[in-house]
Formats: sequence, C-alpha cells, structure tokens
Amino acid sequence: MAALVNSFLSTPMISGQKNIASVFSLLHDGVIASHLSGNDGLVLIIDIPYLARRIDPSFTKFLVCLFGINDIRFHAWPNGVDHAAKTLTSLDEIFQAKLAILHGDLCGDAIEVACNQTSLAMPHGGGELQFQADSATVSDETGKFWSIEQLDELSKGYWDDWAASGGKKG
Repeated sequence: MAALVNSFLSTPMISGQKNIASVFSLLHDGVIASHLSGNDGLVLIIDIPYLARRIDPSFTKFLVCLFGINDIRFHAWPNGVDHAAKTLTSLDEIFQAKLAILHGDLCGDAIEVACNQTSLAMPHGGGELQFQADSATVSDETGKFWSIEQLDELSKGYWDDWAASGGKKG
C-alpha cells in the first residue's frame, strides 16, 4: 500500500491552464480516439503513434487525465453550407467524431484545443474544444507518467529527427 501511495504522490501533475494547453500542442497530430468521464475528471485516449513509438515501438497512444474539469464545450466548424455553426456540450456528442489535435492555447480563462475531423458523416469539419481544468497527468501505455518537460523533450526529439530526415515522418 505504501508503494501505491508513494507512486501517486510522485505523479508529475501538470497544473496551470497554460501548461495544460501546452500538453495538447505537444500532442499535435494526435487523435482523441475515445474518452472516459467520471465525477470531475475526464480521460482522453490520444492515438499518436509517431510520438508513442519513441518510447516503445509497439506503443501507439497516451492517456491524458484532466482533473477538476468543467465548462466543457465544442464550438463546431460547419461542414459545408448546409450546416450551421453549433456548440456541443454533451461529451458523447463532442467525442462522437475522432478529433485530430492541431494545437492547444488559452482563450480567456479557458483552455482551447483546435481540432480537425475528416468524417463526411459528421455535420462539422472540426472546431474548438474549450474547457477549464485544475490539473492534468499524461501517461504512456505502461502507466508511466510524463511531466510536461519530459513530454516536451520527447516531442522536440521527434521533430528534430523529422527535420533532419528531410520531413519524412517515421
């Protein structure tokens, strides 16, 4: 039991709206493949093979846990002239489409994650996911937690290698 408590206490929590928004920029090109919610938390499963494989060749995703999340909404971009702009507030509606992360930023006092989505079956082509959160954690497929500094280093390593290869993703 003591090991479990120590493990939890040493978990690198990411706090501050700007830092949480930065997590999403570091996970650029990742896809929010699914979500789990409960109480005041939300877990996002982010498929991002190019970055996860830098840890282990068999890895494809990260888990982003958002704590103290509230006021979540998705401002959908219309997909053609037949659809109007719409704001979604139901988690099931928001995450019905697989949202591809473009970047995270602050918009007033909210975290804003710009996302694309390519399904023609959806009435929107993406939008801005907005929410507030107290803190976050990021973990890989083994359950190892990553600090924002470690995640930044991992991401920079990928993009440095990408640039050195002449822009060929690996």
